[in-house]
Amino acid sequence: MLLQPVLDQIFVAGKALGMSQAAIARRAGLHPVSVSRMAGSGNARFDNVALLAQAVGLKITLVADNHVAEGLLNGDLF
Repeated sequence: MLLQPVLDQIFVAGKALGMSQAAIARRAGLHPVSVSRMAGSGNARFDNVALLAQAVGLKITLVADNHVAEGLLNGDLF
């Protein structure tokens, strides 16, 4: 599954915490070389991406793909 934008956000959050990609990998319990491959290809298993997110204090959340509801919540519709 191509998750490049999600991986990019995880690594940006890690960098803000002063963590290298290898440090994020280790904290997530993953091998740094595997994480480097994920980062380079954008291809990763969802469970590994969730572990990486957790390592930098993030969680992955699904939201409804409803632009009208989103606009109402953000105050952008009216």
